[in-house]
Amino acid sequence: MKSFFFIYTLVFLFSVPVLGQESFYFSQYNQNQSYFNPAYAGSNQLSQITVFGSKQFLDNPDGPKDYFFNFNTPLGSKLGVGLQWARQQTLANNYNEFGLDLAYHLSFDATATSRSTLSMGVHASYGKNQFNLNSEDSSLPGKEDNGLPNFGIGFLLHNSRSYIGLSVPRLMVAVVQDDGERANKLDFKKAPVYLSAGAKIPLSNGLVWNTSALLRYISEEPVTFDLTNSIVVRDFVELGLFYRFKNVVGLLSSFKLNKSFTVGYSYHAALLLEETSLNSGSHEFVLNYTFSLISTKGRGGRGRYKPRYRR
Repeated sequence: MKSFFFIYTLVFLFSVPVLGQESFYFSQYNQNQSYFNPAYAGSNQLSQITVFGSKQFLDNPDGPKDYFFNFNTPLGSKLGVGLQWARQQTLANNYNEFGLDLAYHLSFDATATSRSTLSMGVHASYGKNQFNLNSEDSSLPGKEDNGLPNFGIGFLLHNSRSYIGLSVPRLMVAVVQDDGERANKLDFKKAPVYLSAGAKIPLSNGLVWNTSALLRYISEEPVTFDLTNSIVVRDFVELGLFYRFKNVVGLLSSFKLNKSFTVGYSYHAALLLEETSLNSGSHEFVLNYTFSLISTKGRGGRGRYKPRYRR
């Protein structure tokens, strides 16, 4: 636990100076980890379906909307696979991405209660833009561009109480060529890098403190840093605060309807007055369904053990 908090502190210290913007954001990122890290696929030892939706700029009917769907499951004791679809809908553009994750899970430590797992994953995806620009200007993109492939990698070290992850899920970056067409090229400098960490800390009277952080880094661009802290009451209801460094704060909640279904909701808005006038806030909804599709008995040679850290 001490080593975790040391790493957690480093993540915070190195991310504080700057802030940036990127395509997809989740205030409930703990429930959407498969978008950021392909090593997550099958790491829960349970099959999982996640459905997510968000609406930004609530006072504007044409405000951006994000959607995300993921299904991931273990394949036996050491492998995991995930399928995902992400969509970003704006007034000028609709972007759809379809992805596949494959992960390998290596368990170590002597006992089931202290066992940790190192997960390694690869990601492949195909994304396509559909533009809604009605203009005679030939310099603007057309109605639809060619679909672009992408790929990436991720690592996740986790146990039943904590996790830390490092990933570059999309190594290829879109560029505009001389003929005006878009293409993807491998660019390690501009590919988004994610560093994540989280822990569950038992308190008393059925209370658990969940704390987590997510850092996004792109060379030559400001860094973003998200911090979430919440309290879980008797493994039934969770209430917490979300903070994105410098200009966004929010409230989040989740409710476990039964052993399989969890429903989450969050609201966040800008702190700065000049940004508040442009963004009246955002709603996020997420539904998680977990079930046992394929047995993971035998992982690590000790049979089934506690699932990895999750909210």
